Amino acid sequence: MKKENGRVLLNNPSPRCLRTRPLPQGARETTRGFTLIELLVVVLIIGILAAIAVPQYQVAVTKSRYATLKSLTKSIANAQETYYLANGHYTVSFDDLDIDTPGGWTLGDNASETLDERVFNWGSCQMGAANVLCRLGNPATMNYQIYYDHASSSFAGKTRCVAYNADLNSIENRVCKQETKLAEPTKNTGTDTRWDY
Repeated sequence: MKKENGRVLLNNPSPRCLRTRPLPQGARETTRGFTLIELLVVVLIIGILAAIAVPQYQVAVTKSRYATLKSLTKSIANAQETYYLANGHYTVSFDDLDIDTPGGWTLGDNASETLDERVFNWGSCQMGAANVLCRLGNPATMNYQIYYDHASSSFAGKTRCVAYNADLNSIENRVCKQETKLAEPTKNTGTDTRWDY
């Protein structure tokens, strides 16, 4: 270290260490940090990004879960059609079908002689003589329903996405709208919204 004109020079100075004038006696050198305004601006930007990203993330997660639900419902409906071709009628028991349902289920409260219901940790599936529907969530937030091809119903061969929410801007209704590609729901009962296609 050497002094020149009252300045302390280092052998290998970095820009941060160079001083243009000497420090007053008793003063100590401080490093500059972020100001409160700069930190608030960063927090504000992160908040805005989170406000945009979180709803989109929730829609993507719901859509992914709904796709899994839809796949299971289609598999059950296909197994029912196979059973119908072999026996001339539909069954109301999952055990009669050549299909493996996901493990970890319990018998639902609605199970009877005309309806079989299995409850899973992610939702439930109900199967009757005219249709099969699987619900997402406990309690359910939405379902996917398929009416069998040979069912004695005006809905035979149709599918339905139901959101248990009358708000058309809800995540569930946004997923149903994207899935069905319909501009408006078929029916809004005030407690749920039905999208038939």
